[in-house]
Amino acid sequence: MIRLFLNNLDPSILDTITVGDVPVDLTGATVKFNMRPADSATPKISHAGSVRQTGTDPNFVNKGGVQYDWLVGDLNTPDNYRAWWEVTYNDGTKQDTPEFDIKVLAHEPGTADLCTIFDVRESANLPSVATADDDQIQELIIEASAEIMKSVGREFAPPSGDVAPYVTRRFEVKDYRVDFYPYDLRTLHSVVLHPEEVTNEQSLDILLDVDLRPVPATDGVYTAMLLTPWLSLISERSLRFRWPLVDVTGAWGFASVPADVKRAAVIAVRSWLRRDSQVFANVPGMSPGNLQPSPQGTYHLPYASQCIIERYRRWAKIV
Repeated sequence: MIRLFLNNLDPSILDTITVGDVPVDLTGATVKFNMRPADSATPKISHAGSVRQTGTDPNFVNKGGVQYDWLVGDLNTPDNYRAWWEVTYNDGTKQDTPEFDIKVLAHEPGTADLCTIFDVRESANLPSVATADDDQIQELIIEASAEIMKSVGREFAPPSGDVAPYVTRRFEVKDYRVDFYPYDLRTLHSVVLHPEEVTNEQSLDILLDVDLRPVPATDGVYTAMLLTPWLSLISERSLRFRWPLVDVTGAWGFASVPADVKRAAVIAVRSWLRRDSQVFANVPGMSPGNLQPSPQGTYHLPYASQCIIERYRRWAKIV
């Protein structure tokens, strides 16, 4: 598998066209480089490549060598891809090569990822060429990120699908209080009370009618909102089901993953990769040598990660 980083233009793709493992003479031939997402049949790239000389000896010039130089926008989306060459010989015949794998990686976290492959590899002091476990590391990053956010009821990364400036979410109003659990509001844009009733819905003044909590927002996000008691919470829904509804529109999730949360994610990924008793059985106050791995340690967050994220924990309210 060829691994490249997001939006990089180097290195170029170099390959050799063969027939029966023998490089073919590409004199007079043209080549096209094609690349599609692994889960799609539609090519993302279908551009002309070039025939390259494979040596200074005239007997080896144009013996199968091909090259594609990346264009701006070719590698702008992290994903798994399949690529192949399309060769048109000087007699008009064509040859497609078998597909090969290309993976485009991002240094920064993807949506809802609390750390990157680079963070994990740097923590483990892995050399840049040691990429054999990168696919597994990425899968574990996704799992660890979801488990950490679910465990403490927080939104350390922007939500999936949050591509617009603002996203609207609906909550119940309980005694003039709106709990955003398990979400975190970064910036408030608008609030609509009784959104389910066209004739009764009310756009609130975000400066006079609502008060975001906590004050101050120590982590740069808000977990709840108070409504002024001057508002009427009576609606068809509140009469039937006790609690009225409110639509909250804003930017959600932390602006960036806190450093300690990123560290907790890295620790979780590394421990799941190691799979040894020392990692899973290490409990403060007890000798690790006297313990055995437990299902909790094996399948849940390691103790060190739990300790790091504990300060962020928010408890769900039982209705």
